[in-house]
Amino acid sequence: GQGRVRGPCRLPQGPPERTARVVSMVGQHDAEGFGGCTNIGACSTACPKGIPQDVISTLNHDLMKAWRTGH
Repeated sequence: GQGRVRGPCRLPQGPPERTARVVSMVGQHDAEGFGGCTNIGACSTACPKGIPQDVISTLNHDLMKAWRTGH
């Protein structure tokens, strides 16, 4: 759920682990057959966990940053 994206960043070890966590989460997301979440808004409407659009946007931002840094 959304706590997996937001919650750990509040912990002291959260920011340093953020990149690895987002890559792992999206990898699991793909392994389970979910389509890619976009910033358009349809994903948050259809999400079985009810993850809001702002959390999906944060996830996508963090994923792009991870890819740019070679993760």
